[in-house]
Amino acid sequence: MKNKTFKRGEIWIANLDQTIGDEIKKKRPVIILNRQLPVGLDLCIVVPVTSWKPEFDRISWLVKIEPDSNNCLDSISIANSFQIRTISTHRLIIKLGTINDETLFEIAESVAFCVGA
Repeated sequence: MKNKTFKRGEIWIANLDQTIGDEIKKKRPVIILNRQLPVGLDLCIVVPVTSWKPEFDRISWLVKIEPDSNNCLDSISIANSFQIRTISTHRLIIKLGTINDETLFEIAESVAFCVGA
């Protein structure tokens, strides 16, 4: 899957297995967070997306995402910024859609909060 094209803010289905411990797993949507950089590696930085639950409203690093025709999510979801990771582009299966700039900014701020920036 060399030279797969992806862009910041896109949502892809990715295979996140094999995992250890509390790492988020299975095939699920992820949001591409990195810019296109000429580093020559088939890697991307992603934030996994999972189902929303009412108790998530009090967790500051979770960003709620409402489904719409651009992101193509089936239901209200959250981007889990604490589970940010770099993955091989070989894990990307199919592009779902894109998130809006406001949500992308919220996710980037949430990641910054998690790493103490």
